[in-house]
Amino acid sequence: MMMKRIHILLAAALTLFACSKSEIPVYRLEDSAVCFQQVNNNFSMRNMEEPTRDLTIPVVLIGQVTDYARPLTVTRDDGTAVEGQDYSVVSAEVPAGSLTGAVVLRANRLEGVTEKTLTLTLHPNEHFREGYPAKLKAHVIWTESYERPALQVWRYWYLYISHGYSREFHKFLVEQYGDDIERYTCSQAYARDYPELNLIYKLPTWWFNVNREIRETAALPRQQAIVLTAWPGVKSGTPDTDVLNLVRADANSMASKLFQSVRNQQGLVYHAQFSSQSGFGFDGFMGYGGATSAEGVP
Repeated sequence: MMMKRIHILLAAALTLFACSKSEIPVYRLEDSAVCFQQVNNNFSMRNMEEPTRDLTIPVVLIGQVTDYARPLTVTRDDGTAVEGQDYSVVSAEVPAGSLTGAVVLRANRLEGVTEKTLTLTLHPNEHFREGYPAKLKAHVIWTESYERPALQVWRYWYLYISHGYSREFHKFLVEQYGDDIERYTCSQAYARDYPELNLIYKLPTWWFNVNREIRETAALPRQQAIVLTAWPGVKSGTPDTDVLNLVRADANSMASKLFQSVRNQQGLVYHAQFSSQSGFGFDGFMGYGGATSAEGVP
């Protein structure tokens, strides 16, 4: 009888919990927030001929989309650019039905200076609460020099061309493959969702071989010379082995007299290294090498 009651109680408990439902948490419209997609936004105005150019600073929505556009509240906090003189705000909103928005600036052509800087800050308003604190500010630079291309392009430069960026390398790519290399993207979605960037989705046939071609054709200056001097060494296990190990440790130290003399005092090399290998049953070798500029070798 007792066992039957236990079974009845267990069945009742399972039925009670099985019937209970917990609501799935979702973002409410009033929970919507925004933040900048990236903190640093650099734009190159190189070879700019038109009097103005629109700069797009992407904004990300956290929350629900709506069937109407929602304005952003953004202020200028710092920088050398002056609103009304160097730039104007064209728009600042999250469009209807979109999970992304943008602050669009219309920057004037640089005159008498090489760059302008600006810091923008997003603020909460009747449509959005405060977003991620680390991405409420966006630093904007427009300059006459080469700048890393838009994220939608840079991701594929990083994947197919080079994991590093420099302005000189950027210049080399443009000279080799033309200005359009700054617009190529491997994402059809990027080309569709960011029309203001004028991206090119249909890639040229050479794109996927560009890394190999660059290694074969890039002419890099060779300005380093390695000088190596070698002598017979010692047999392994002999007392001289321990002495030679001490000499090697001292010679490889930046505090050694030898290093101080050839590098810091005489300026003969900028790198120096001593190495040795004991021989088993025969004399090994030891040597001292240094690296210097090409013109430093007679």
